[in-house]
Amino acid sequence: MNTEKNDRFTVPYTVYLHMTDKNGRCHAGDLLRLMQDCATLQLEHLGPTMTEMRDAQRVFLLTRISIDIRHPFAPYESLYAQTWPCTSSRGAVFDRDFLLHTRNSSKEISDAAVVGASQWALLDTAHGKLLRVDDIGIPFAREEKVQTSIPLRFRIPRDLPLVCGGERTVRFTDIDRNGHMNNTRYADLFCDYLPQIAAGMRITAFAISYQKEARLGDVLRVMYTETPDENGLLYVRTVRVGDGTVNMEAAIRLASDIPSDT
Repeated sequence: MNTEKNDRFTVPYTVYLHMTDKNGRCHAGDLLRLMQDCATLQLEHLGPTMTEMRDAQRVFLLTRISIDIRHPFAPYESLYAQTWPCTSSRGAVFDRDFLLHTRNSSKEISDAAVVGASQWALLDTAHGKLLRVDDIGIPFAREEKVQTSIPLRFRIPRDLPLVCGGERTVRFTDIDRNGHMNNTRYADLFCDYLPQIAAGMRITAFAISYQKEARLGDVLRVMYTETPDENGLLYVRTVRVGDGTVNMEAAIRLASDIPSDT
């Protein structure tokens, strides 16, 4: 583990069997969990720690994330995760990027297996208001943002019809310490409801826009487009059944290739 303040924070991981699907690919949700675990460890080692943030009644909330999956990690494949805050962070927006590398990678962005860009907001939990990122202080070096194939800001085309794939109740195992559905669970959700993924197609890129939280017991209606748009993207929207509020939108690019067993 590299814990120097002036370097990318780097953590070794292994993809275990329970993190992969029937085709031997690491789940999209588990890629998010690896990235976010790396980010949390950076805070734990370099500060401010989760305990310090809770004591200060502060929390980072993920608002947008975009991921390119160039290499679908297989069971028991070793990798390195890297993360860093970006120089583009300003005001209430905290930009943080990620790379996942195979163990024999050069560690260059162009050689990364998975590339991720994300935006976070710093929330004052006592008063429910957003704060400037500098309010809490980020003591480590920043780098430029990476570029992903799906922009962080996207819109579902109005001319693409959305069909209902079903409804999903938020369960205890979905929620985190913030009291609502953990952001990584939404990638699991769209993988469960897009029929193309169940049929064997592989996710090569996705982006998620988090709009409203879902709490324990909320029922989410999962809507998706059946055909891709002119950019080859499928879209998913989740709506809270109780009040009709949109709580998440996602854009997903799929490929038909199925990697051979390794």
